[in-house]
Amino acid sequence: MRARKRSQASPILNDLRIIDSALDQYAIENNKKTNDPVSVADWTSYVKKGSPLYNTGNSIFGTSYGSPTVDQLPQVSTSDYNVLSDVAGTGFWSPYGPKKSLQAKDYAALGAFRHAMRKLLRFSKELVATKAKLTTEQYDALLAIKGSSGANGVTVGEISEQLQVKHHTAVSLLDRLEARKLATRKRATADKRNVNVQLTKTGAFSLRVWPRFITANSSSALPK
Repeated sequence: MRARKRSQASPILNDLRIIDSALDQYAIENNKKTNDPVSVADWTSYVKKGSPLYNTGNSIFGTSYGSPTVDQLPQVSTSDYNVLSDVAGTGFWSPYGPKKSLQAKDYAALGAFRHAMRKLLRFSKELVATKAKLTTEQYDALLAIKGSSGANGVTVGEISEQLQVKHHTAVSLLDRLEARKLATRKRATADKRNVNVQLTKTGAFSLRVWPRFITANSSSALPK
């Protein structure tokens, strides 16, 4: 009986891996973003045609794998897990195991973490504004340029993605950084549609000083 259950668990785990790959392919080819819904018909179109998974979208027990979202790992169903848990525990299914219900201590830890983050962000915002005379967004833009910049710099679109702001907001931030001679923009040689952004010497020097100053003074903002 246990041997039979193990032989049933393995194809379900393989299905989950196939679905995971199918979701990635679907998202890439259809320009989908995190948390976009994916129907069964969408992801099965990236599965081997004629296979039981392609034909039904179900496990060998007939349980539907459902409609996940982009960047969400597919998971073994609770019913299938319960049937097979005596031979296939959470370690077997990783990272496709069933979700655990959060306990009170989990909510407390999450709340404490978010509180610490808010304190740190508020502290760094005040420090950057006082010492560097920059808004948090401008400082983050400088970090994005420094962190992502290659030989030719980073594009405005990449900065927009890094900061999770609209394109015109990124442009406005760069206008202010350029006015302070902290960054410079130049039309890309290979593709004239792109504008590359780089730090000036002043901007690069500033980033050697401010992060160290913030790090050195941030311990007071963190919980003991």
